[in-house]
Amino acid sequence: MRVELDKLLQPHLKRYLGEWLLFEVIETDRNGWPKKVHFVAHHPDREKLTDIALEKNIQHTLVRFAGEVIPEGMEAIL
Repeated sequence: MRVELDKLLQPHLKRYLGEWLLFEVIETDRNGWPKKVHFVAHHPDREKLTDIALEKNIQHTLVRFAGEVIPEGMEAIL
């Protein structure tokens, strides 16, 4: 399902590179994975998307970063 989700989001991931994206989940499959989403907003500050989701009373959201989560040359310890 991950591949199908990436296909849904791909046009927006390319267009708003380096920003956070907010989607409203319209429909899910039987496992809860989004099948249909509606693009709502983008912003460099993730917290702004929370404000937008609350203002618009969006019940089922999907937030995704358009770009590398860990910048090249950096390392993360989990």
